[in-house]
Amino acid sequence: MGRSFKFLLISQSSTNLGSSLYLMALIMVIFHATGSAFFSSIVTILNVIAKMLGGIISPILVERFKIKFLVIFSQLAQMIIFSLLALYVGLFAESINLLIVYLLVIANAIFEGFSRPSRNSILPRIVEQHHLVKANSLLSTTDQTLQLMGWSLGGILAVQIGAYNVLWFTIGLFALSALSIFLINLASSSSEPVGRQRKNRDAMKEGWMFLYKTPILRTITVMNIVEGLGSSIWIGAVTLVFVQDVLHKGEEWWGFINSAYYFGTIMGGILILKFSQKVQKNLFRNMILGASSVAILTFLYSFNTIPLLSILLVVLMGPAYQLRDISQQTIVQRSVQIETLPKVLAAVSTIDQFVFGVSVLGIGLLVDMIGVDKVYIISAIMLGLATLYGGLMLRYNPQFSLKEGQST
Repeated sequence: MGRSFKFLLISQSSTNLGSSLYLMALIMVIFHATGSAFFSSIVTILNVIAKMLGGIISPILVERFKIKFLVIFSQLAQMIIFSLLALYVGLFAESINLLIVYLLVIANAIFEGFSRPSRNSILPRIVEQHHLVKANSLLSTTDQTLQLMGWSLGGILAVQIGAYNVLWFTIGLFALSALSIFLINLASSSSEPVGRQRKNRDAMKEGWMFLYKTPILRTITVMNIVEGLGSSIWIGAVTLVFVQDVLHKGEEWWGFINSAYYFGTIMGGILILKFSQKVQKNLFRNMILGASSVAILTFLYSFNTIPLLSILLVVLMGPAYQLRDISQQTIVQRSVQIETLPKVLAAVSTIDQFVFGVSVLGIGLLVDMIGVDKVYIISAIMLGLATLYGGLMLRYNPQFSLKEGQST
């Protein structure tokens, strides 16, 4: 898939590994300084909100600057923020001011929020359409592998060398990412609009209007919202409650289930990479197949009380999630013009962040009110409703059956 794709793979891998290590190190720093799980969890909440804000302003910046410039500038800015954070933690580890730390967290997440859609829009510029499924599966598999490494080995690394040094290591990863983006050849995108004089409001609306006016993207958006409202069942706190209250196991099984999920997604990515041509022949149907499989497996998981079977079900969810997500990502890439894609991805990211935030609050309340097992059942039902809606849209919109070489 070419030299530029290899540099994009290096950049995305470095960024994702760096982000997971950064969050883990920072949460450990705050917890050790305060002894409070609440103050540590605020980092995740601020991260979601700030990324959403970054996604909102992203279209304005895309309107005025080149994609490569935006991504490189963002990552250099994040390196500066990480440096300030590392220096501050090193100097005031025992008496950190949480307000300063939280402000740096917000600044970093805003830069990540507005650069991510631009970085994710690079792939269709450097890879031909008939290789998109293969490229997306390779990126996704690498991402899941590094996330598994980041969350499983990150804690060990932080204990061995200290959270302070992990932050400096993160700076090195982002430097590698910025260099890799610089080496990508985007000469073919020189015609992308830069310096337009349109109003900021019009630039911000463009991606949202495209989502609304394009039937296949509107369908995917509705499905994502319905699915997303129940998606936070897999966050650590809810999974831990399920392990203790339903499976009657200790915290180590929480780690087993998380590892099983990542193992399943890695295997799923490898399978889709191997059968990419078959997946590409009908993307929307494969997305529905993956979504329906996730719904069924989640429903079975919600009634299960056997620990080993829960591990198996989570492993099987990995390929189903990958089939759904990779097919969906490829549909979006093929349905939108390259120049508009960053704005559409910014709108998608903003919706996802908002829905996830609502889901975290709602699922947390429901777990306390009705019990964690019933919450998993509700989530499975929502996944099923989203799949049913997508299936009905496919039936009444034959053009959704994207064949290889076609676009909407």
